[in-house]
Amino acid sequence: MIAFRYVGGGLVALTMIGGATIMLHAAIGTGTVITTLQGAPREVAVDAQTARAFVVTNGPGIFGISDGYISTFDTRSGALVRTVPAGGSADNNAPVAMGVDERAGRVLAVGVDGKTRVLDARSGLILRMVSLGPIATGPAALTVDAAAGRTIVVGGDHDGIGGFAILDTRSGRVLDTATLGGNAGDWPRWVAVDGRIGRAFVSRDGQGGGSAAVRMLDIMSGRVLRAVPAGGPIAVDERRGHVFILAGSAIDVLDARTGALVRAIPLSTREGVGLLTVDEATGRVFAVASPGSSGGYGQVSALDVQGGRLIHTFSTGRSLDGIVIVAVDAQPGRVYVAKESAGPEAGTIIIRSVSVLDTRDGRLVGSIATPGDVRLIAVDARTGRVIIATQAACPAPLGPGRRHNDALAQAQAFVWSLLGQPVRNTSCSPASNVTIRDATR
Repeated sequence: MIAFRYVGGGLVALTMIGGATIMLHAAIGTGTVITTLQGAPREVAVDAQTARAFVVTNGPGIFGISDGYISTFDTRSGALVRTVPAGGSADNNAPVAMGVDERAGRVLAVGVDGKTRVLDARSGLILRMVSLGPIATGPAALTVDAAAGRTIVVGGDHDGIGGFAILDTRSGRVLDTATLGGNAGDWPRWVAVDGRIGRAFVSRDGQGGGSAAVRMLDIMSGRVLRAVPAGGPIAVDERRGHVFILAGSAIDVLDARTGALVRAIPLSTREGVGLLTVDEATGRVFAVASPGSSGGYGQVSALDVQGGRLIHTFSTGRSLDGIVIVAVDAQPGRVYVAKESAGPEAGTIIIRSVSVLDTRDGRLVGSIATPGDVRLIAVDARTGRVIIATQAACPAPLGPGRRHNDALAQAQAFVWSLLGQPVRNTSCSPASNVTIRDATR
């Protein structure tokens, strides 16, 4: 495993796992650390208690092993702490979802191989790998209830019908599993938790021909308490005891304790809405709509839950692939949204940036340029850092503005020669740039 870390002052630290560090020169501003890892970015999580960020990458390893990696970063300094193999056997077995239990000091990462990796949050070392049992064929999402010390994983079972597993977060031990019925392929795809009342909400949208539904579970027993006939992206505001579900052209607001409908907030669009996120400090919900694979205009809708109204809609502009993800920083009241824009060579290059919105009214207050195609965003509110993982583009042939990429390729070739391996063409291998920067900049 090779990592390139921009350390400021015009230096790049090239580190081989278990080996020496070589210093190279590169131009970089102060206040930002960028680390380049092998593999495409897949998932990110933050533990504010230990000031750690965890990034999953997949793709070929340094000796051709394609099991993915989990890299741990110090969010205060931006330094790469450790990179460990994820322990799968193929690219698609790299973890697809992660959750953090700050009380237990654990990070849980689950892959479609049906195995849950339990990591120590401070060191980033994998302590245990546990099989999920009946939903081994297709875990889709997980969430953590730190108060109960439980993790809920949702996905598909051996027959392609949806189910869930409840794990002990500290050990990763599976405590309970159950299927939820429905048609083959109609898996639960979203899960959220209200730790104050010990409830989990498992959502599916009926993609397999079944009916959309949200099931309310008791986290400790796994018992289904209620089913609500609406399903889709889901989020929870623990402070106010609300559950938000994308239902048709509106956001349904449920009482988290009873599951009863409190109100429905209409949206200006239904097309492509694929993500909900909540700022509990302001009571705002953000519905993220992408234009889809055919292109179009994406948007972010800011909703006032208390007043039951749409406050503001921010257009992200025309895009090819759409919005990737959003993250909320409650301290300064900011939401970060990944969007696309045309690159300097019209029609040939698309670069991404991150828009910064005010959570109170949804206004655009700034933007962050990124070194590649944005895949993941996370915020460490305690250290005031934003973590952005981008997929590096394949370097173009040598020419104006291409010296940096060429230097990285030459450095990789140099390391291969030190290891006594044939020099490989790394110019188009997957790579991730992990940017850690001050959120106020």
